[in-house]
Amino acid sequence: MATSGAPRVAQNLLEVWMETATHANAATTQTLVLDCRIIRYTGPDLDEYSPEFLELLRRQREEGYSLASIRWEGDRPEIVFQRTEPL
Repeated sequence: MATSGAPRVAQNLLEVWMETATHANAATTQTLVLDCRIIRYTGPDLDEYSPEFLELLRRQREEGYSLASIRWEGDRPEIVFQRTEPL
């Protein structure tokens, strides 16, 4: 995938995450980060509907992690997940 499309794909991925994840009450504004995971995605070209990416999201969510950010390193993203608890 060309790097120039990275911001659009990252935005689409965040939207897919928001649509599929179960979220805590939106009124909770302060959280404590307990743990972070940085995953360098090495699968096929990243696409917001790729089965590989959706499986990665599902596994992380099952382990209590939520998507924190996506950073691009060259043409591959680093996906940051975090586990939090309300303060």
